Amino acid sequence: MLDWATWKHLSHLPTLLKLEIEQGYNVPSSLSNRDIVNLSFLNITSLSFLQVCDAADIITVMQHSQFPSLKEFEFEANYLSSEEAEQLFHALSHCEACRTLEEIFINSLEIRFVGPQNHEFLTPIPHFLCFTQVRSLQLRFSDSCIYLDNNMLLKAMSSWAHIRTLDISHLDDHLSSSEVSLRGLFTALSLCPQLHRLRLPINIATIDVDPDAEPIQHTSLLSLELETSESEIADAEILARIISAWLPLSEKSKLSCMGKYGRIRLPGFRPSDR
Repeated sequence: MLDWATWKHLSHLPTLLKLEIEQGYNVPSSLSNRDIVNLSFLNITSLSFLQVCDAADIITVMQHSQFPSLKEFEFEANYLSSEEAEQLFHALSHCEACRTLEEIFINSLEIRFVGPQNHEFLTPIPHFLCFTQVRSLQLRFSDSCIYLDNNMLLKAMSSWAHIRTLDISHLDDHLSSSEVSLRGLFTALSLCPQLHRLRLPINIATIDVDPDAEPIQHTSLLSLELETSESEIADAEILARIISAWLPLSEKSKLSCMGKYGRIRLPGFRPSDR
């Protein structure tokens, strides 16, 4: 990992527009808490941290840096604890990129079995409401579940008027229950007419939309993947009919409903590829 002197040197390069760092394995920490400096990367538009095995140094740099021109942020960790994840969310939301950031990709890939499987909830959405220009948001975690309910989803869609891709998912098969209902999903979708691709955890144990009600259609959606902690859907035919009416996906569109034990088949839909 880079030391503070190197980071300071990089921050003074006016032609540096894209910065990609691959950390790799067995990289010792090289940042001293005694030498912390505040950094400003005025012209960087794309920032990527890949193959991150120890996130502490990177989070420290993010906490002491400003990226006023940043448009793309990617963070791919082999493992990110819930505490580190929350620190990263907070640091990203305070790096002066609220008016510029358009693409956010944060992935934590490994599942670590450390004691009882009490998955902790992460809360990135309140941190990211400030990113009013966001077009693509992908958050994928293995050991932690992202907390989401109807009110939070509504606030997010109210803030992200330009969003085209929203991907919030868990990479293991043991999904925690989502607090987003079908009605909450449809209400939020009405606020983002440019959304094309959606992957989201949802609670469909109880269907809270009247299948005979007049639908408010969201016609731009091309791909829809719903994740649920349920192994079965109470009435798959009714659910399929509601989705068909409210979300008239095109011929090239894809819909998938993933349950705790695998894909749940919805009548009339072809499954999406995963």
